[in-house]
Amino acid sequence: MSIQINIGTIRSVIGQLNFTFVVGSDGNGHLQVMATDPTNLRKAGVYLTLGAAEFEQLKRITTDTEDVVAKLQASRQMNRMLNPY
Repeated sequence: MSIQINIGTIRSVIGQLNFTFVVGSDGNGHLQVMATDPTNLRKAGVYLTLGAAEFEQLKRITTDTEDVVAKLQASRQMNRMLNPY
């Protein structure tokens, strides 16, 4: 028996990311990330599983992105983040 917990979805104009945390019957867990384009059901989605190391990388990338945005805004090279579509 495994446990699956829907963490949430990020929707964009051109796709979405679905996050699910899964704990297997062996007690080991991982984060599942599914990238899909809901406007085109014929396209297959991309499925990733993230263990502890990959999840730490994701957190670092998010933090690094926040730092870049703050620096660009502080130097007035960027106003705000917008989807280009």
